[in-house]
Amino acid sequence: MTTRSTSFTPLLFGTGQRARLDRAAQGAVLISRAVRHVARIFRLARGHLRAWNTRLNERAFLAGLQEYELRDMGLTLDQRACETNKPFWEA
Repeated sequence: MTTRSTSFTPLLFGTGQRARLDRAAQGAVLISRAVRHVARIFRLARGHLRAWNTRLNERAFLAGLQEYELRDMGLTLDQRACETNKPFWEA
C-alpha cells in the first residue's frame, strides 16, 4: 500500500486560480499603499490650510488694531503694514 502526500490546496485552488489570488493579493497591497500615500497628502494639505487660515486671521486682527494698541505691542504702523501686506502663504 502506497501512501501519497496530498495537499488540499490543489483541490481547492487550481494552479491558475492560485496565481490569480497571488495577483489579487499583490493588487490589494498596492491599493493599500496608494491609499496611505493619498491620506498622507491630505494630512499635509490640511496642515498647510490650517497654518494659512491662522495667518489670515492674525493679519486681519493686526490690521484692525489702533495705533496706541500697536505701541503697547511694540509695533509701528510701518511694521503692521509690512506684516498685513504679506501673502497668506508667507510666514
